[in-house]
Amino acid sequence: MTDPAALATRLRRLLGSEFGVAAGDPSLPHPPLRGSEAAAIVRAVPQRKLEFAAGRATARAAMAQIGFPVAEIPMAQDRSPVWPDGLVGSITHCAGICLAVVAQTQTARSIGIDIEPETALPPDLEDIVCTSAEREWLNTQPADQRGLWAICVFSAKESAYKASYPVTRKLIGFSEMAVAFRGDGTGFVAQTAGLDPMNGHLIRAGHHVICATVIPAEC
Repeated sequence: MTDPAALATRLRRLLGSEFGVAAGDPSLPHPPLRGSEAAAIVRAVPQRKLEFAAGRATARAAMAQIGFPVAEIPMAQDRSPVWPDGLVGSITHCAGICLAVVAQTQTARSIGIDIEPETALPPDLEDIVCTSAEREWLNTQPADQRGLWAICVFSAKESAYKASYPVTRKLIGFSEMAVAFRGDGTGFVAQTAGLDPMNGHLIRAGHHVICATVIPAEC
C-alpha cells in the first residue's frame, strides 16, 4: 500500500527543496473551498467535489512548504488550475492519493505531474498511446513488464503534456509526443514540437506510477 506522505517526501527529494510537494487522500473531507473554487464545481457529482477539494487543499499545503502565501486557486474554462501570480504547479489524483507540486516562477516555467495505478496498459491501447519507436522499445522489455512499462509511457506523456500546455496552449495527441526512458528507469525525456526536450522523473512505488515533468525557468 502506498504511503502518500512518504511518496510526497520522495518526490520532493528528487525535485529539490525549492519545490513544494504535498499529498492527501481524495476520499476524505477537506477544508471548505474558497470563493470561485466552490462555484466552479457546484454542479459536480460528490466524488468530483471530494477530488477537487482534496486537490486544492493539497496544493495549498505545497504552497506553504515553500513559504508562498496561501491563496485561492480558481479553475479556468479548460478546467486547468489558475495559479496565483508568481507560482506554477500541477495537481493529480487517483483512488486514495492526491498529489500537488508547486514552485515559484523563478524556479520553474511549468510543472506537470501524473499518478496512475501500476497496472498494465491494455494491449489494444498501445497503438494509441505509444509511437512506433516506443513500441519497439517495449518489445525489448520482459514480457511480464511490457504492459507496466506501457502505463509508464502513458503517465510520462500525461505529465509532460500538463507541463507543456501552459506554455504552448496547444492540445496534442499521444502520437505528437515521444518519450524515452533513462537506462536506470528513474526518469525520462519527452519531446514535442515547439519545445525543447523536457526532463521528467519516474517513481514506481506502492503499486503506483508517478511521473513529474518540469520546464525550467527561462534564464
